[in-house]
Amino acid sequence: FNCPIGFTSSQTSPACTPIQQTPTPANVADALFYQMKGLFVTPGTTPGGPQITTTTQGQTVTLQARVYNYSLANMPAGARVHVQFYAQPWDATTGQFQSQAGNPNAFAAAAFIGEDLLAPIPAFCGGSQGDVDPCADGQAPQNWVFAETAWDTSNVAADTYWKFWVVAWMEQGGQLVQEIGDHGLKSIPASPLNSLADVPIKTYSNNLGFYNQTFNVISTASATESRFNTQISDTDQTSTLAIDDIKTPSGSLLLHQPIMIRASHRSDTGPGFDSILSLFYDGDPEKRGVLFDQEVIPGIRAGESFVTLASFRPGTCGRHQIFVRSIPGDGSAAPVTKAATVHVTADLQFELDSLDRAIKAAKLKRGIESLLLGEVKAVRKLLDRERDDTARYLMVALKHEIRALSGKKIPLETANTWLEEAELILGCIK
Repeated sequence: FNCPIGFTSSQTSPACTPIQQTPTPANVADALFYQMKGLFVTPGTTPGGPQITTTTQGQTVTLQARVYNYSLANMPAGARVHVQFYAQPWDATTGQFQSQAGNPNAFAAAAFIGEDLLAPIPAFCGGSQGDVDPCADGQAPQNWVFAETAWDTSNVAADTYWKFWVVAWMEQGGQLVQEIGDHGLKSIPASPLNSLADVPIKTYSNNLGFYNQTFNVISTASATESRFNTQISDTDQTSTLAIDDIKTPSGSLLLHQPIMIRASHRSDTGPGFDSILSLFYDGDPEKRGVLFDQEVIPGIRAGESFVTLASFRPGTCGRHQIFVRSIPGDGSAAPVTKAATVHVTADLQFELDSLDRAIKAAKLKRGIESLLLGEVKAVRKLLDRERDDTARYLMVALKHEIRALSGKKIPLETANTWLEEAELILGCIK
């Protein structure tokens, strides 16, 4: 389950509840809920052009973010949407946001980039129209607009790494426009903010988003040393790329629970690398391994290291081999691959409860519902008594029952979903 910053959930209690503990390390990179995609970073002071991950100190870059109104209600007339852009210092050697010196539980100060003010954004497909589908109108207004600002990088240190984040809210007459209950912000944010953790969010909020791509502001000297700007004629100057380590959480992982995987990259010799594509696979990519995440490393200078992050949400129990394959963008070195192994288990009672709820929600005929629920209950009791072999046999029998009723007494799509759940549970019984 994805919960906002400051809240947590568990397999047995899916509701998001406040975390009651001391402050955690400054690493909101693990808060997958806030990762955003619709942010564009381009060179110069006007939008357009290639998406970039590196610029030279002193250059200006343009940031654009898509801001949406997903509601079926139009924003109030006279309201204004405030959109603020920030760059948060990033520690590329550890793969997390930088902390304050001497205080590992507090963020290093963010760089405030700028603010854009937007007119009210139309509702989704123009808003509710009673029984009429508003999206059936091909001329329905667009429910998103671009917010934009420019970042003058002469105001930040050279050879530093950053990650961008954006916060947006509505104001009318100087007051915060409230969203639906428990959604949005508690108050108008202070300006400027120090970090993502200072955004006053409610239980659920789409007002905050960070772009999970590292951006590098390099010095003029580093730009001059760039492989793209240097003619390499001596083979001794060829860079060597290595993946030193892949860090995964210790112990067994829990089915469906997202984890962060960190892969440490290093450039040993030569001028380093300007861009590296780091790909994360569940399984060997040469044997149909599944790509589940990727990151572009903006650059690694000679002798330095860079940690890439990937979010992995295991979908089956058992042993998983995580492969990281990293490919230099300029073709100056061969791709490198390294693997790590993780083990995934499940809260089987939780999974059975989920199947139980799905059967009850289907509103089947009483006799069929009782039959299926009885078999789920029997499997639960057998697992409690550690009679796994018999529980596995009964789960196979349940699959046969569902398949026999599929398309007749149980809608085909519903039956297929239950069969997938039953197969998943089978794979998790020891």
